[in-house]
Amino acid sequence: MKPERIFSPRKPLLFLLCFGAVFSSVATGPPHKRAAGPPPWEAANPIKPLPASPLGISSSLDQLPVPPTPQTVRLGRWLFYDKRLSKDSTISCATCHHPNNAFSERTPISTGIANRKGARKAPSIVNLAWTFYPHFFWDGRSPSLEDQAKGPIINPIEMGMDSHHELVKRLQAVRGYRPYFAEAFGDARVTIDRIAKAIADY
Repeated sequence: MKPERIFSPRKPLLFLLCFGAVFSSVATGPPHKRAAGPPPWEAANPIKPLPASPLGISSSLDQLPVPPTPQTVRLGRWLFYDKRLSKDSTISCATCHHPNNAFSERTPISTGIANRKGARKAPSIVNLAWTFYPHFFWDGRSPSLEDQAKGPIINPIEMGMDSHHELVKRLQAVRGYRPYFAEAFGDARVTIDRIAKAIADY
């Protein structure tokens, strides 16, 4: 074989292409052999043990009638900040319950979808696991924190969903939520009671 054929212009190029393909497959590997790790949203929101009771409270969270779990708390945190809980996907629970303002509102009244103004400001939701009276909202019309969590979702001035069923259908279509509902509740079913329970636990 003549040397000029061994080192023809095409062969180095072919060699480089083949070497590059092999190196790439070795460096990255097939999907099932890549280093496993949590997705970014899990890494940023790890499951943490339930916190200790605040000063002056003698009972603990695990002594509540339906105690929260770290899994429901994490799911509730994501739901609390998810604007898809409103009809036009512009308002989340955190829009009116600002963490920097004791989970209350900065202004005298709250503003919902389509810039609609309410009649009151969002109340603080700090330490609502322990209350003097088991009533929620400013006028005490809700008998539980879970019931209170459902109200703004279908309030036409606040989050504006036509029904709780509408929200359930929307979240059922979000595949990313399924493993976390299963983690929190034992299976991936999305229901309004589970949504409200997770938000209340958070």
